[in-house]
Amino acid sequence: MTATRLRTGTIVLAAVCLAALASSTARAQPSPPWVVGVSESEQKRALKHFTEGVESHEELLYAQAAREYGFAIESWAHPKFYLYQGLALVKLGRSLEAYQALRSALAGDHGALSPSEWDIARRTERELLGALSRITVRCDEPGAVVRLNGQRWFACAGQQRRMVRAGDYRVDVDKPDFVSVSTSVSLEPGQAVVIEPKLIAQASRTSVRRRWRSDAVWTVTGVGAALMAAGWFGTWHAARDAEGIQGCVDRPDCSSSRTELVNDLERAQWYHSASQYTLFAGGGIVATSLLLHWLNRPEEIDNRDAGSANVDVIPLLGPNVGGVRVQITF
Repeated sequence: MTATRLRTGTIVLAAVCLAALASSTARAQPSPPWVVGVSESEQKRALKHFTEGVESHEELLYAQAAREYGFAIESWAHPKFYLYQGLALVKLGRSLEAYQALRSALAGDHGALSPSEWDIARRTERELLGALSRITVRCDEPGAVVRLNGQRWFACAGQQRRMVRAGDYRVDVDKPDFVSVSTSVSLEPGQAVVIEPKLIAQASRTSVRRRWRSDAVWTVTGVGAALMAAGWFGTWHAARDAEGIQGCVDRPDCSSSRTELVNDLERAQWYHSASQYTLFAGGGIVATSLLLHWLNRPEEIDNRDAGSANVDVIPLLGPNVGGVRVQITF
């Protein structure tokens, strides 16, 4: 950055002008805003430090000059003191403090600075903006506390902006009974970043859910168990009938004709086979339902991930179909 250079005559003239101002403020009506509430003794003490600061400034002793300007500001927060303090801090490479001093100088009444001083302050401020970075935090949760690199910054709700040196920063936002939010940023010179943390209450951060209604899964289990029971009973009954028919076929005194016995035996065998298929189908459904029970176990989910991909396994049961369908939603 090209540092702003002030001629010695300008600095000395500034001191002379301030001295004249200090002597006339008691008589001037109305008093300028930067004079209100400042006693004459405080003004004299401030001018003494300012004059010593100007002398150090002329001798290129910028650290001593900045210190004297600071003493002057403690007694009298005059915009002109802030201006010269900022210029000395620029020479020292303390860009952030220089920017803050120049902002204080420009925040005062325009009449406190001469036109040339005003232009110098504005030009130097713009140069510093290119070397500094900006962090803006917008927080909507009342009572939450925002910290920058571990140091308390402000209390929500609201928005604050801070000029900082380029580098790495961490913004933490916390509130009792809420999940703390931490954001890390790495800023380059002239870069601006806006952070909008969203706090989530501890109670609502997680919830417990199942994939399907429990009664639906138990219905699947019940259907499978019923099919198994029907298949077992049908298999037993068909086997008993087939055994009786076979015994009658082997006896010469059986009242039914051989053709009738053969038809009855074939019917019993078909019934036996169908019952076995029913038994196996019921067993398969019960086994599937056990898998569904496992998939349907309670899960604790993070509500912040509610928008992420979700995989659903849906059972398919019908007269001509059996199985599961996998559905992925985003």
